[in-house]
Amino acid sequence: MKRFTLMALGSALLLGSCNQAQVPTEVTVDPATSGVITFTLKPALPVQGLSGQALPTPSNVRVLVTNPATGFKVIKDVAVAATSTTVEARVPAREGYVVEAFSYLTKSQWDKRILKTGSVNNISVTTGQTSTVNVTLQPLQMTLGLPTEVVAGDKFKATITNKSSFLNGITYFRISKDAFTRDDDFSISTAPYTSTSEVEMNAPASDAEGNLHVQTRSFIHERFAMNGESIVIFNYYSPSVDLGDAPASTVLKLPEGGIGIGIGY
Repeated sequence: MKRFTLMALGSALLLGSCNQAQVPTEVTVDPATSGVITFTLKPALPVQGLSGQALPTPSNVRVLVTNPATGFKVIKDVAVAATSTTVEARVPAREGYVVEAFSYLTKSQWDKRILKTGSVNNISVTTGQTSTVNVTLQPLQMTLGLPTEVVAGDKFKATITNKSSFLNGITYFRISKDAFTRDDDFSISTAPYTSTSEVEMNAPASDAEGNLHVQTRSFIHERFAMNGESIVIFNYYSPSVDLGDAPASTVLKLPEGGIGIGIGY
């Protein structure tokens, strides 16, 4: 029997038409020409998140096995246990497999927080032999860049760096003169967004100087969604209030000069 071991050390959405994944149904694989990939999920030492804090223990690990040459694809979603968990997936014996995995924390049915990711490429599966690959999941480290100050009512640019290929191509932004108190206040219905590394936004009007707070929201890439599943339930916030990240903010200045108005009455 062919065995492939994936160790998800450390733990253990689709924006488009209706946000629903159109994923091929898993195929039946001939046992005579296949191998069994065995995923062993093992907890590891806590890994620090974006601002140096320890990330929470995930509730699940999702594993995606693909072969770009054949179009083969299988997804496994595994609940994290206190000890090691093993799950098997049968795949045709050949070269060129890619294994990708991410851990997430279920905060609610509609809010699953992406925590860590990892992948291994160019995996060969040979009938009757064992291939062992270890994957150590690491926290996402996407960061938000802001100018040192912005002027109330004027346009300014924000940038993102280190965006993971595990995330959907669109990044949404929200801004506020008040500090954010939780992540799930974030609505994307009217939020500015970008499919690149930069976005231009308008600073809010203000009659007092202070700070302008900015946050991003992204979703898991479409390839990780199961059939009929919306990617918008798999969230990544940067910086994350809920996970204890330091806030991202810039100085909000008032425009220089003014208008003198005289009114006769």
